[in-house]
Formats: sequence, C-alpha cells, structure tokens
Amino acid sequence: HLLTPNLFLGVLKIKTLHKENIKKIGRGRGIEIYVKFNKNHGKSVSSYPSAYNKKYYINGKLNGKFIWYYDNDATNRIYYNIDGKMNGESIINHYGTADIESRYYFMNDVRDGYGIHYYKTGVVRMKGYLISDIQHGECVKYYYDGKIESKYYSINDVKVYKN
Repeated sequence: HLLTPNLFLGVLKIKTLHKENIKKIGRGRGIEIYVKFNKNHGKSVSSYPSAYNKKYYINGKLNGKFIWYYDNDATNRIYYNIDGKMNGESIINHYGTADIESRYYFMNDVRDGYGIHYYKTGVVRMKGYLISDIQHGECVKYYYDGKIESKYYSINDVKVYKN
C-alpha cells in the first residue's frame, strides 16, 4: 500500500492505490481520515488553528451528522448531510459557548422552513419562515428585552404588510 499524506490548510489528505480496503490514517491533533476507493469514507476528524470538526462520509460525500467545535470544545455548529447536501436541522452557537445563535432547517443545501435567531442571553431575536432560502410568511423581530419590535408578512421575499 502506498499512502501519501498532503497537508492542505491543516487537513490531512490521503490517497491509496489499493481499492479493496478502507484505511484509517491519523496524524497531529485528532486528525482521522478513512479512505475507500480514493474517496473519504467513514469518520473524519479535522483540526484547524481555532477549531476542529467531526464528520462522516460515504463514498466521498458527506453523510450524517457534521459537528464543528471551538478550541474550548464548545459546539460551534451542528448540521446533517444526506448524499453530500445539508438536510434537516442546522444549529449554530454563539462564539465559544453552547448558547444557540440560530436554528434553521435545510432541504438539499437550501434553507427551507422555520428559522429562529437568538441574542446571547437566549432571548429570541427574530423568527420566521423561508421557502427555498426566500422569506415567505410571517416574520417577527424582537428587542433585546424580548418585546416585539416589528411584525411583517412576506411573499417571495417582498414585504406585503407590516404591523
């Protein structure tokens, strides 16, 4: 077996000439990459100067849970992939904390459905609906103290009325 590690922005890339086996390679702080048929396959852990991530591949495409962590081990973001595209719930946390900053739903890499943003205090900042990444439906914005700042209704990203 011939394995050639190449460092590229802190990520270890591995190539193998034998296609029959899945290989596990590790180097540096928590880097693990599994390779099958010259494609990422299985668990992958990559390290960067201020963060690291855990993800899973099937035949070179992201599949399953993808988690980014800050260096202090607080979760930065979590999302799910199916066949290389984001699908399902996506959660992004405020920098260096486990406090949720935003929560969206994705369909084939596009935000689709209910979305919500929070202040660092946990108070809702804004909530509304997106269809194919376009505002559609009621949107409510809140002040830092939780009182409603404004309400409006959009159709295809155009405000139709405002309260």
